[in-house]
Amino acid sequence: AEELAEVCEQQRTALEELSRDWRRADRAEADCAAARADCGDMTSRLRSAEKRAAASKAAETAALAAFDAVKDEKATAHAALVEIGGVREQLSLARGNCRVKD
Repeated sequence: AEELAEVCEQQRTALEELSRDWRRADRAEADCAAARADCGDMTSRLRSAEKRAAASKAAETAALAAFDAVKDEKATAHAALVEIGGVREQLSLARGNCRVKD
């Protein structure tokens, strides 16, 4: 009977350990599921950030192109002003020549 009691005690201890192991495994599975969900969320956030970065880069490229166009337009306007100045000078000389002939 004493041996039977000892075997029963060993089995009870083994069952308790098995139960604790199952609870640990359940907690580990729950932790793993939570980690997978976090990983999915972070992946979604990363993709969203990558899309925003690509859009920002495209906007920067467009802004630089617009700035270059403005610089080109400014240079063209400056050249036109210089040309207008030359034409005014020629017109002034032509008017002076007309007065001399009169």
